[in-house]
Order: sequence, then C-alpha cells, then structure tokens
Amino acid sequence: MLRAMRYVKARCSGVYPVSGVRAGRIPSGRRSLHNTGNALDFHANSYSCAYAALRAHGWKGGMSRDGVRCNHIHISYGGRRKEPYRFRHTRC
Repeated sequence: MLRAMRYVKARCSGVYPVSGVRAGRIPSGRRSLHNTGNALDFHANSYSCAYAALRAHGWKGGMSRDGVRCNHIHISYGGRRKEPYRFRHTRC
C-alpha cells in the first residue's frame, strides 16, 4: 500500500498519509482493516489525479470513491474481509 501511495505521490501534488495502522471499528461494529495494517488513508490536492494514478499503478485492492466528500482516499487489501474495488464510506 505504501508503494501505491508513493506512486501516486510521484505523479500528483499534495499527497500525504492521513491514517495508517490504528485501532478502530467500522460502523457495523467489525474491526477496521487499519487494525492489521491492511488499510491506508491519504489526502491529495487533486483526487482525480490520485484516482487516475491508482488505476495506472494497477491497484487491485479496495478503494473508496468519495475522496472529495471525505477529504481522503481509503485503500485496502487482504485480511479476512475484503472491501469492494470502489466503495463509498458510510460516514467520514
């Protein structure tokens, strides 16, 4: 995941991590993929550039599609639970 974020950072301006490994739960009560280090949130000045760079990188894991609304993009992979390729946050 850090490799994907670095790829985006090299192509888009204002990219920096917002949240990496941390404790927490999602609204359904399940543990967040951040708990196990399988998720990363990052900010970008241009979300359209960041999404294009992720697609160019070939990102196959989960990816939020509401970066502008939530002010960050969430990417994830692995774990016992997989998020859909493009999903919307239930809350930001």
